[in-house]
Amino acid sequence: MRWLLRKLILVFFWGGVAFIALLAVFAVSVERLLPYLDHYRPQIERNLQQITGYPVSLEQIDGRLEGIDPTVSVSGFDLFVNGQPAITIDEMRVRLDIVQTILSLSPQFTYIRFVRPSILLQESEGQWRLNGAMPSRDMQNDVGVERVLDYLAAQRNFSVFDAKLHITSEQLGEHSVKIPHVYLFKQAFKSLLSANFYLDDNLSPFQMSARIDETRSLLGNYRVKAFLRAPQVTLPLQNMLPAEAYSLSSVELGGDVWLDVLIGKELEVRAESVQLNVAFDDGQQYKITPSLRLHYSLTQPSLRVDAHNMLVVDQDGRSYPSTDMAFDWSSVTDRSNLAFNQVDIALAQQISRYFLPEKSDAAQILAGLNPTGLAQNGSVRLWRENDDLAFQFLSNLRSASVQSYNGIPKASNINAVFSLSEDSGYIDFRGRNSDIAFDTLYEESWSADFLSGYVSWQKVSDAFLISGRDLLVQRNNADIQGGFRLEIREAEPDWIALDLHGRNLSVADRLTYLPPTALSPDVMTWIKEAFTDTGKVETVDVLVQSELSDGAVPHVRVQLAVSDASVTFDPNWPTANKVNGFFEFDGAGVSVEVASGYMLDLPISNLLLTVPISKGLCRLVKP
Repeated sequence: MRWLLRKLILVFFWGGVAFIALLAVFAVSVERLLPYLDHYRPQIERNLQQITGYPVSLEQIDGRLEGIDPTVSVSGFDLFVNGQPAITIDEMRVRLDIVQTILSLSPQFTYIRFVRPSILLQESEGQWRLNGAMPSRDMQNDVGVERVLDYLAAQRNFSVFDAKLHITSEQLGEHSVKIPHVYLFKQAFKSLLSANFYLDDNLSPFQMSARIDETRSLLGNYRVKAFLRAPQVTLPLQNMLPAEAYSLSSVELGGDVWLDVLIGKELEVRAESVQLNVAFDDGQQYKITPSLRLHYSLTQPSLRVDAHNMLVVDQDGRSYPSTDMAFDWSSVTDRSNLAFNQVDIALAQQISRYFLPEKSDAAQILAGLNPTGLAQNGSVRLWRENDDLAFQFLSNLRSASVQSYNGIPKASNINAVFSLSEDSGYIDFRGRNSDIAFDTLYEESWSADFLSGYVSWQKVSDAFLISGRDLLVQRNNADIQGGFRLEIREAEPDWIALDLHGRNLSVADRLTYLPPTALSPDVMTWIKEAFTDTGKVETVDVLVQSELSDGAVPHVRVQLAVSDASVTFDPNWPTANKVNGFFEFDGAGVSVEVASGYMLDLPISNLLLTVPISKGLCRLVKP
């Protein structure tokens, strides 16, 4: 056993001596050969051209030993694509780890260093390539990224100093990126990268640290996790968006971003302390500070964006309620959905007008209604119909108000369900201590203890239809119910139909629910002067059908059932008191059925009176 151990010790000893001797011989040989590397520069240039596929020129090649490791230095590296410069490097320095190279039987480098490299990139139709290279349908960006990561992951110590990156892009415009330094260190199956860089003329740098994991799984070969601290930068809107799109003047973005990228598969982004400054052409400015989380899948393209605690401050310093939002898009259905918990509806309306076509029905309705209040638990669905963008907005409204527009009534202090699309919409509302106004027929608004109703609108052929149903107004201890239909016509006069039913009205409100222009002035005058403000209107029914044009003759029918009223049927007659009866008004005049009452303290009953319209006057006729 001792003999075997002695033999092993001798073998390892002389093996070590032989290995050291070989290293010494190799080092001496390399040391003598390195100064002659520049003589092989033409051959090296041809080999590099075969590897890259592009002409390469080298100004000088030099070499020396650092310990036993050979170090090669290349000056004046230039790569040309179709006669145009694409990559220039003032100096490249590579140190070969001779021990690891011999043990692994493959080149292993102690460090690779690039000094003052300059790279020119261009992008068109979503394809990135070197300056001068022609676009190709077979070109895949993720394949190029994989190759770069393959190279970086193989290095133990990689550094870049004073780099410049020149970008010419159809989507991003022309930019210059200055990179003072990039460091990359390899640890086991991952590589750590650290870099700072400046975009264009910005004085504040982007600070980035990243980890490149070699996953080697079915999900993908590389996973990159990075942290990026970005200063406020102005986005190139003139290149990213069509000309004069959305009236955007400028957009500035900055914050802390965490990236998790599975190359060729998916992308996750989390952003905190983000500040988005948006300015529009009309001078409106907003500062937005959201917390964002984004997930994008490349295998079956889909996007999910979550925004939490998004705060908006306008140029006047006004803060709006915070908002949580979620946006989803799928390439399978080509549909998008935006959901939110709450948003100030005046702010939403103000911003949406920049994105909706100014002459669209939806934009005009929003501008006309001019809603205020809080929208809650809402959603916006987006899709395309015949290459045109279609949308559907649906939300609850709380403590909201809308202005009257195109026959849609005005209402204040209501809670509602609000829906809007390009050619239709509705508002299902209810409120207490609210105001409502139908300015198409009535001159004054009504203050209501309670109101509710459903108003819808729709674009049909050459007409715009507005209809109201299940309308209920409670005011002055009376209940008013009914509905209406309004047609806004292009080639003919507008047309309206109104149907109201009331109960328990005060006689003092006898004219409140009668459209001022529905009955003739004489009938309205008779109703006003014949009654005193005593008694009760048990029921009232109002039916109006008319064109809304000068000279139109409306079809009107008004019926009143009164009790304990005082009525002067004619100025030449004494006033009848405690009248219980049924009054009917139309274009011909007034018909009265008196069930009971008193005239000069004498009882009257079962009396039928008519007050026809004759030559502009109401004349009493007793049958």
